[in-house]
Amino acid sequence: MSDNPILASLTRLEAGQQALRVDMAELRDGQTALRADVTDLRADVTDLRADVTDLRADVTTLREGQTALRVDMMGRIERLENHITGIRDDIGVNMGRADRAHEAVVNARSDVLHLSQELSIMWRQIKRLESDIRDIKGEAA
Repeated sequence: MSDNPILASLTRLEAGQQALRVDMAELRDGQTALRADVTDLRADVTDLRADVTDLRADVTTLREGQTALRVDMMGRIERLENHITGIRDDIGVNMGRADRAHEAVVNARSDVLHLSQELSIMWRQIKRLESDIRDIKGEAA
């Protein structure tokens, strides 16, 4: 049987076909595994898309919270600025009052000094007049 070249060719052909069947079976198994992997990847992509959607929602919530915080902080800063401005104005008014009180004290001292000088001059005038009156009375007496 092995002497016949046709039979030998047919045997090789059958062996080649058998090898092709085995290879095709392996390819089908690989293709099935590949399809399963693609299905898994699609599921993973779907999960990733859901996660991205959730992440976007979280980021939106975070931005809204950040905006609300910024608005609250700006309001608080504005109230503090107004309060500090009020304190500064109160200090300015009180310093003005203190300056006027100081000026009043200085002016009072000046007034007392001028009155003291006037009183001293008047006292000398009175003493001189008393002396003149005594001299007149002494001359008349």
